[in-house]
Amino acid sequence: MSPSIELKYKLISASLAFILWGTWTYYINDGTTRISSAFSQGIASLIITFLMVRAVSYFYKKFANGKFRLILPALLTISVTGCCLVSIHYIVGTKYIVLTVLPPLIIAFLFCLFTTNHFGRR
Repeated sequence: MSPSIELKYKLISASLAFILWGTWTYYINDGTTRISSAFSQGIASLIITFLMVRAVSYFYKKFANGKFRLILPALLTISVTGCCLVSIHYIVGTKYIVLTVLPPLIIAFLFCLFTTNHFGRR
């Protein structure tokens, strides 16, 4: 993939993550923090989308060839991501933190497994 196509792919993916998970957060929450929660989730999803493949790649290279090499990068990446998301939503006062962050984390975990598996096939 050429650098311009790769950047375009990342921008589209990050923008879609912002829209999808920001909208989800707006939908699942209510009250006065609904907009700030949705915006926070959208921005976090945008940034996380940009950084996730790099994080998985970094962790994948850190582990020797072993049976855990395919699962640990995904678990570590999602653990860090999850802690950040929960902290952000706690700070902004999101009403339903678990319902807000669980779907994005599940999808992100599956994406990380897919990415790690892709690295393993190279």
